[in-house]
Amino acid sequence: MNTQKPDIRDIPATIKTYLNLVIDEQIQDFGEIRWNAEYTFKFWQIEDEDELIDFLRFGLSMAVAKIIDEQEAEWQKIHNPLKADCYDEDETDEEYARRVIRERELLAKYPPVYAAIFDIFQFYALFHLHHISLVGSLGKEGMAHVLAGFKLLGLEKLVTAYSAGIEKTPAYASDIHKDEEPIYDLMYGMASLEEITSAFETVMEFNIRQQHIDVAEAVRKNYKLFLV
Repeated sequence: MNTQKPDIRDIPATIKTYLNLVIDEQIQDFGEIRWNAEYTFKFWQIEDEDELIDFLRFGLSMAVAKIIDEQEAEWQKIHNPLKADCYDEDETDEEYARRVIRERELLAKYPPVYAAIFDIFQFYALFHLHHISLVGSLGKEGMAHVLAGFKLLGLEKLVTAYSAGIEKTPAYASDIHKDEEPIYDLMYGMASLEEITSAFETVMEFNIRQQHIDVAEAVRKNYKLFLV
């Protein structure tokens, strides 16, 4: 007689709640969502690559971001009620560091893979604006959570490639005259692009589309990491 209990684990209830909120907002704003809603809570079963990527990008990572934003807004309401926005443009380095600590403490309440998806797709969102020079701007410290996310999903080759790019980022000169900054920034950006890309491609071809596909495949393979 088989007495083995079926695996009845599921994604966290809070994640489900915020996914529903994201869906409601997207339907209200755009009239639709970019993936089959039937698989929202079993997203690893989404077969279409683009649909799964869209879910991770516009669904799951945005649900996690919404959880973070709401907690931060509540914290500011209690501790700093004069601030209208929890992401103040005048935020000091110390305030930013404390906010990041609060964010990480919140994410620690969920399986680590949710932070991984949030960090990876936050990075990719910024990448669309800044391209590979973003890697140099973030540096080793700024890329740490992204690399940890890749590692958790078993994407060791991406970790190695991005680490190589970080190590080859040119140093930014600190003694540039203010009048020379625009042209220096342009030249520095071009040099960074070349150096980081070359170092990355000693490990693997730099293909941002393929990276998204690799992440999606890793999510399918490691879906149990999302369950509680």
